Amino acid sequence: MVCGGDDWDLSNQHLTTLRKNTFTGLKKLLTLDLSGNRIQHIDKGAFSGLLNIISINLSNNRIQHICDTVFQGLLHLHTLDISQNSIDDIGESVFLGLPSLETLETDSYKFCCLAHSAVHCLPEADEFSSCEDLMSSQVLRISIWVLGVVALCGNFVVIFWRVRDFRGGRVSGFFVVIEEKNRKRVGKLGGKNDDRGMQVGGDISPGLE
Repeated sequence: MVCGGDDWDLSNQHLTTLRKNTFTGLKKLLTLDLSGNRIQHIDKGAFSGLLNIISINLSNNRIQHICDTVFQGLLHLHTLDISQNSIDDIGESVFLGLPSLETLETDSYKFCCLAHSAVHCLPEADEFSSCEDLMSSQVLRISIWVLGVVALCGNFVVIFWRVRDFRGGRVSGFFVVIEEKNRKRVGKLGGKNDDRGMQVGGDISPGLE
């Protein structure tokens, strides 16, 4: 741990929570390294007072949620690293109000879509990543999950009925229809063969006589 001057290194200190006004009064602080801790929760206003901060490193923690106002007021923040976390919930306006933000490091390109001012954002977009991707819609994701669950339940119901019919010695109506069609088809073919046999027999019999 190195705390002094314009740069503070608080990495690997087993920190779990950043409370409101934790850094109040540190107006001259320029860089803050909080990587490698166990941070799970960041209170609103945790970074209040860092009026001249230009770099914050929150990588390799256990952050799952970042609310909209966490970075509010950091007008000079240039670099932000939130990679190597388990973020699954982030405010849509979390990066608004950061006019100087140029470099953002994350675990998913979808976060880059929220940082309009960032010139460099990692990971970079690929052929499967797009800010217009329909899967970014929370409503659509929920709908797909619901449809998937319904389809899975339907399959289990069908399997249950098939097993019950099999144990009861009953055959599905679908297979009965197929069997009946096959019988009719065989019957037609048999009738045609009988007709051909009679015609051939009529031609041969006179010659034998």
